[in-house]
Amino acid sequence: MKRLLVLLAAAGLAAGYSGLTAGRGLLRVQDARSEGGWNGSLMLECINGSFSYDQVYRPEQIGMEPGTRLTARELTANVGISPLEWFEMFCWTGGALETWRWQEADSMFSGYHNIVPGIKLSVPVIPVVKVGAVGAYSMYPNFGDVRGGWSVDSAGNGRFGLPFVNGPSWTALLTFAFDELDRRAPVLHLNYGQAYDKDENDVQTDYTTLAGALDYHVGKLEPFVEFSSVQSGGAGPLDNSGRVYVTPGLKVGYLAPVVLEAGVSLGLTDNVPDYEIVAGLGVAGRLFKPKQPRTGSVTGRVIDAATGEGLPASVVFGPEAGVNPAGTDAKGVFTARGVRPGTFRVTASASGYLPAELDVALTAGRTVNIELALTREVTTGSIAGQVTDPVSGAPLAARVSLSNGVAVSVDADGKYRFDNLTPGEYTIEASAPSYLTATTKTRVSALVEQRADFQLVKTGVKITLKVYFDTDKAELRPESHQALADAAKIMNENPGIKVEIHGHTDNVGSAGYNQKLSQRRAQAVVDYLAGLGIAQTRLTPRGFGLTRPVAPNETPEGRAQNRRVEFVVVE
Repeated sequence: MKRLLVLLAAAGLAAGYSGLTAGRGLLRVQDARSEGGWNGSLMLECINGSFSYDQVYRPEQIGMEPGTRLTARELTANVGISPLEWFEMFCWTGGALETWRWQEADSMFSGYHNIVPGIKLSVPVIPVVKVGAVGAYSMYPNFGDVRGGWSVDSAGNGRFGLPFVNGPSWTALLTFAFDELDRRAPVLHLNYGQAYDKDENDVQTDYTTLAGALDYHVGKLEPFVEFSSVQSGGAGPLDNSGRVYVTPGLKVGYLAPVVLEAGVSLGLTDNVPDYEIVAGLGVAGRLFKPKQPRTGSVTGRVIDAATGEGLPASVVFGPEAGVNPAGTDAKGVFTARGVRPGTFRVTASASGYLPAELDVALTAGRTVNIELALTREVTTGSIAGQVTDPVSGAPLAARVSLSNGVAVSVDADGKYRFDNLTPGEYTIEASAPSYLTATTKTRVSALVEQRADFQLVKTGVKITLKVYFDTDKAELRPESHQALADAAKIMNENPGIKVEIHGHTDNVGSAGYNQKLSQRRAQAVVDYLAGLGIAQTRLTPRGFGLTRPVAPNETPEGRAQNRRVEFVVVE
């Protein structure tokens, strides 16, 4: 206890230093909020007033002469501490010093008042509107005094508005913290409570307390005005038999950690003096500074990105975090404590999945919750392509099958696709009604889409190859190579077909010359295709010279159409 008082005396200023009955508040009115952060206060209060002969409890017993006045001073001491924003503990007690005139001489009486421990519970999270409750128990020590002196009424309640009862009490608190919206706005406090008193004959009397206050914060000054009413027996808040006050006052915090407070209570009922002077002196502030956390925690879950189910995984933290890798449980949940504050990377990995990374910012004393979604590792490939007619270039509705037995029906757009294929070599077969079946081989690799297009041909189909020769020559020009590569692809996809390469000319020159020129050109195409791996047994060159025109030779355009090389499927 001694250490507590010393620490309190050395503490800094707190905004919520207590009034007459301890706890954050003004004089007779409590604040619904608690200070938190181990803020506390130690306060001494004095109330000074005087009472006439007919206001004193049994004045004749003490020999008080009619017409004289009793001067009373109530002294209270209280201590409070608030470890959390929602919780406060306090205890207060008091005494009395009274003097009066008797037989031309001054008489004096002193005595003790009750000891009242209590707690306050607050709800600090609601914006502007704050709610709280106080519970206390009042106990009288047996020191032979008459409940603190003669300035109490016949029921033993203090005339200074303090519930000097012998029993429990509770108070509901409501504070409107308008200063949260605008720092220049006031704060409104409302209190309603009940106190239960039992005398030595177990006769119980209930007291109702109704109070309200309006206060401002102007720097370290806090002017305020209070209204308080203590009534017994269910009387109304303004009943003349009770103790009703209006108290303007001021709190001063400039002398931190010393706190000063003062007010003048104006009595509104007959049982209280016309005015009383209230003054307080004490210290308030933080009892001790809580140890600041140096690390934080990271909790989280590793899940399958597709299903959302938890995955057993390994979670690795960047070197800045200063912690070892963490493992998850069967549901993918993990916790890492003692993590250094700052920004670092967290990586989760599991067998069969691609790793996932996340940058995390952590503050000391905090816990960050994260989620890491892992995508399954892709170990398959795909084949895609299109089936077309080589003459018209139009897509074909067809059937495409793989050597592993998987097949698909191709719509009129001619496009097909096989996914999730195990890497390896596949034979692909494409067929369509009235067309020759075509096949090709391709190798599938993981994460790769392999392209395989088909040009299906018919027996007797004739394809004009876009090949070019210099005038009167049979040497293929380079721009012919793509057309010949396409022709070789058709033959590779259709390994059972045989082809004739037909050479044609216009009518310029003699028939014999054109015959030989067309034959040489057809042979040049055959030789080129053989160089691409096509067996010559499948290729037959034939020159027709000028004998098979497809257009009139009278115009340049017609002669250009007649100079051609055709790819003809014969079987």
